[in-house]
Amino acid sequence: MIEIIKNKKMESLILNVLIIIILSITIIINSDDYKQIFLMDKVITNEEMMNDAIDNDKRFVTLDLTNAKLMRLSIENEKSKINTYKVTYDNYDVIIFLSENTALTNKVKGKLIKPVNEELEIKETLKNESERKIIDICFSNVDYIIDEIYIKSKLMVSIILITLLFVFSILDIIYFISPKRTRKYKKHIKKKKKA
Repeated sequence: MIEIIKNKKMESLILNVLIIIILSITIIINSDDYKQIFLMDKVITNEEMMNDAIDNDKRFVTLDLTNAKLMRLSIENEKSKINTYKVTYDNYDVIIFLSENTALTNKVKGKLIKPVNEELEIKETLKNESERKIIDICFSNVDYIIDEIYIKSKLMVSIILITLLFVFSILDIIYFISPKRTRKYKKHIKKKKKA
């Protein structure tokens, strides 16, 4: 019975360690997104900062939209309306897609996107009408809140699971070293005494 308990505790410990390693690797792989969501302190206010964000493949950024100019094109569907704005930097313009009730403050959180579908059509239309260069990357806060909640939840769940698995691993080590302290062993002894 002691060997069976030891084997089960060793199997459980190995499984826990493997899951901890996988979760840790996942956190490391996604660490850039986590940093961008949790540490959004630099507000993009000029072309150099925007270029830096694009060059470093930043996904989530904060823009100063106090000087954003509302454009005539917007996207409307049954659920919501998306307004289109333009922000001018030194050598180019950036197209901005914002949820209808977004306040144009000096700190608007969102993500840098490659536009598709209607957003791409609007960008191309504005590109043809504009005298200035319009870059391919756009800024949007339309699904940002959902993305932020998802990323924060994913990190919190991973940390909670790692913590729980760490605690279970310690218990597995304790019970592997002294299997006589387990409930299974105590039940086995009680059955033997009754028989």
